[in-house]
Amino acid sequence: MSGCERRIGNVSIQGLQYLSNEYTLHGGMGGMAGVHLCRQAVNVVTLRRAEARLVSHLHFLLAHIKVRLARSRRHTGMDIFQQKFCINNVPMWESLIPAILDNYNVRSFIGERAFHTPIWGIGPSHLEVARRLLLQFDLILDLDSGDAVSELLMYQGLGWNVTLAEVHARTAEVVSSKNNYSYTECAIEKLLAEVVPRQGPDRELYRLGRMLSLLDQLLLAWAQDIGLRPEPSAANATAVVSPGEAESPIRCGLMDKSYRSTGVPPAEEVNKEEVEHEDPAAANGNE
Repeated sequence: MSGCERRIGNVSIQGLQYLSNEYTLHGGMGGMAGVHLCRQAVNVVTLRRAEARLVSHLHFLLAHIKVRLARSRRHTGMDIFQQKFCINNVPMWESLIPAILDNYNVRSFIGERAFHTPIWGIGPSHLEVARRLLLQFDLILDLDSGDAVSELLMYQGLGWNVTLAEVHARTAEVVSSKNNYSYTECAIEKLLAEVVPRQGPDRELYRLGRMLSLLDQLLLAWAQDIGLRPEPSAANATAVVSPGEAESPIRCGLMDKSYRSTGVPPAEEVNKEEVEHEDPAAANGNE
């Protein structure tokens, strides 16, 4: 039984409808050629503009750093916060969060080993793999396209009545408010000026993702216009199966419900000959 079959089986046994991955795609321990999606499931990914992602990510971290320092060092925490984290110390941030600073979206598509490529090592070979894997997703949610688009894609595509437009539990803005953190209290303008221009691979990946998301919007809007309604996915929550029956299709809104084999041909998954010519230092680096 493959890893995907075990994963889908475990999810189904627990009566769950979806599995969320906030790290990088499955596989890739030995290199990018092993990275894959689980084809039995409907695969959905969220993307946003590189600059917006980076700013949000940094302020999300800063809000947490501030509150933790305030709790652990009641008398000196705020001074440490300002002196260590709010002075545009680029080398410090590069050593602390290399993956977040250096094209995090591309890293999220290229597997375990390549995810840990050293800072500023993400390049064309990584982008090419990320593009090919992005094309294999069933639905792409562009977080910068607005609430109406998000609602259309999630309701029509997935059959979910509650969408991203209604869930804001962990946004940078919410975290900042809860932790009494203001975007203006910590100067990171020089840091952003240094690292934003280096997000080229992420910008290219988002450009492709935005186009694919527009195609998803067209398809699902047309389906809505002609009267097609999503099959309520909530009805499937009680459908518990054993791992041996995990080949049953995941029923998910208007997405394709036909069985998908995990056996993706190498040429379709990643061109291994091209991957072999990548920079070994970049692909094998660890932080």
